[in-house]
Amino acid sequence: APSNFAMLRVLSTVRSALAPSIRSTITTPRALSRVAILHDRQRLLTSLQEEVADEKENGTAAEIPESFEGFSVSHSLGSPLITLQSETDGDKVVVRININECPMEEFDENLESAEDADESPASPAPQLSIDVMNSAGMTMTAECNITHGDLVINRVGYTPAGVAASEAHDTVYMNEAAYLDDGLYDSVSSFLEEKGVTDEFCNFVEGVIADKEYLEYLKWLQQGQEFLK
Repeated sequence: APSNFAMLRVLSTVRSALAPSIRSTITTPRALSRVAILHDRQRLLTSLQEEVADEKENGTAAEIPESFEGFSVSHSLGSPLITLQSETDGDKVVVRININECPMEEFDENLESAEDADESPASPAPQLSIDVMNSAGMTMTAECNITHGDLVINRVGYTPAGVAASEAHDTVYMNEAAYLDDGLYDSVSSFLEEKGVTDEFCNFVEGVIADKEYLEYLKWLQQGQEFLK
C-alpha cells in the first residue's frame, strides 16, 4: 500500500494541475462605467427639474396659518414637525405632529372611475400626540389619529411632574384606548374636546398636514437638485 507521504505527493500534483483551470473561472468584478454614472446622475437631475417646473405651473400654493381658534401654529420649512399650543382653564395644551408618521392614504377603491380617483388624490393620514399639562406639572398624553374628520384615541397615559419627555417612553404606561369602557372612552374624548380638540380642529389639522406635506415636498425637490449639482 502507498505510504501517507506518497499520497500527499499525488494530491499535491493534482491540485497543481487543476489550479490554472480554477483560476481561469474566477472573474474580476466589472468596473462601472463612469459615463453611465454621469448619465444616470443627469437623468435624475433632469427629472427633478421637470417636476419642479410642473409644480410651478400646475401646483397650488400652500400656506400654513399662524393660529387657529386659540392655538398658535408653528413649523419650520425643512423640518417634519408641526406644533400647536394653547392654554385652557389653566391647562397647557400642546399638539405635536410629525408628518413622517402620517402615512399617505390611498384613494377610495369604491370610486366609480379612474377619473374620480385622479380627482381624489392620496392625502396624509393625520397622526398626532396631544399633551395636556395641569398646573401641578402632571401631563396627560393622548396618542391619536384622525379618520374621516373624526378624532380616534389610540392610547392614553399620565406623566408625573418632573419626568423628562425623553424618559416618558420607558417610565409611563400608555393604556390602549380601544379596550376602555365606552363611557370612559367618551369621557376622555369629551375632555379633549373641552381643551379645544373639536371637530373643527380636526378638519383644520387635516388641511395643515396636507399643506405641510406639499411644502416639504417642494423643499425635497430643491434639496435633490442641490445634492446633484
